[in-house]
Amino acid sequence: MCEQSPSGGVYLFIGDFTGHGLASAIGAIPVAQLFTAMTLKGLAVGEMASRLNCLLVNLLPADMFCVASILEIHANGKNFTLWSGGLPRLAVKTPEQEIRLLIDPQHMPLGILEDDEFDNQTQYFETEWGDTLLLYTDGLMESHHKELGMLGEEGVEQWFTRNSLVNAQLLVDKAELYRAGAAAEDDITIVLLKSRPFQFKFPELLAEPIPFNLSFHLTAQHIKDAQVIDQVVAIVNSIPGLAAIRSELFTVINELTNNAIEHGILGLSSDLKAEPEGFIDYYEQRRERIEQMEQGDIWITVRRLMPDNVLEISMQDSGPGFDTASLKNCEDETFGRGFVLIRELCQSLQISNSGKQIKVILPITPVIDDADILS
Repeated sequence: MCEQSPSGGVYLFIGDFTGHGLASAIGAIPVAQLFTAMTLKGLAVGEMASRLNCLLVNLLPADMFCVASILEIHANGKNFTLWSGGLPRLAVKTPEQEIRLLIDPQHMPLGILEDDEFDNQTQYFETEWGDTLLLYTDGLMESHHKELGMLGEEGVEQWFTRNSLVNAQLLVDKAELYRAGAAAEDDITIVLLKSRPFQFKFPELLAEPIPFNLSFHLTAQHIKDAQVIDQVVAIVNSIPGLAAIRSELFTVINELTNNAIEHGILGLSSDLKAEPEGFIDYYEQRRERIEQMEQGDIWITVRRLMPDNVLEISMQDSGPGFDTASLKNCEDETFGRGFVLIRELCQSLQISNSGKQIKVILPITPVIDDADILS
C-alpha cells in the first residue's frame, strides 16, 4: 500500500500474513482501512506500527500474525523512517550497482505482542539521489533450486545489483527460472524505489504563526499508560501549523520520553541489548519495573520560538541520570541510537545535569495540502 503524507512525502506498507488463501486475508481489509486513515492524519511510523499491532492482536487468531515493514519517504526523497518486523532485510544500492545499505528487521511481526510488550521504535536512514531501494516478502528469497538450495537474501541481492534496469517483473521471472518450473511455495511481493525528491509546493502562510508554551507533568501513573505519548503529541499537534511535522514530532518526543523512562527513572542498562537475546531480557525488565514503579516524574515543555519558527522541546526526569559520555560515539551501539535519530531530525541537541535534562530544537515545515502535492 502507498499513500501520500501531509508533509509532502509518501508512506509505504508491505506485509505478509501467515497462511494462504482466504484465511490469510482476514486482516488485509482492516489493515488497509486503518493505514489509509493514519496517513491522512500524518501519523509517525512508530504510531502506525503500534496501532496496527493493537488492531491485529485483537483481530487475528492466536496462530496468525503479519510480517511487515512501514516506510516513510520524506519529501526530499532521500530520508527514510522505517519500522520493520519479520521481513527480509531492506537493501539500498548506488547508481554504480554497489550495495550502500543493508537494514535488518528489528522487531517481532505485527499481531503477536500486547501493547505493553510491543516496541514501536523506528530506524532512520539516508540515501543519495539516484539510489534504489529493494523491499520484498520472503516468498522471493525462499525460491528453491533442487541442487543449489534456497536462494536466500544474498542471492536476491546479487540479482538486485547485477542489472541497472532491474524491476519487479525481472526478479519474479528470475525466481521462476531458479525454481526450474516448480511452483512458488509462498506469495511474492516486491517493491523497488528510486531516491529522488518529490515535486510539491508549499502554500503561502496566511497569518503569522502564534508563539505558544505548553507544559506537561507525567507522574508514575501516566508513565504506566502505553498511550501517554500519543496523548501528548495529539495535544501539541492540535495547534495550527504543526500537522506537517507530526511524524517528526512523535519520533522526537517518543525517543526522549523512552530515554527518560528507561535510563532515567527505571535505571535500565542497555548493555543487555548487546546480544540478540538481550532484547527480550531488556524489555522484560522494563515491563516488570514499570509495573512495580510507585514514583517517577517527567516534565515536558514544548515552545514555539519566533521569529525562527522552530519548536523547543525540553524534557526533565526525576531519575539519577546516566553516563552521557557513552553517547559521544553511539552510532554503532544499541544504546544511543535514539539520540542519533534525534540529531538527524533536530537542529540542536543539548544534554545536561547528567542526562536528566535534554533540550532539542525541531524545525517546523509549513503544512502542505493534498492539492498542492504535484508528485
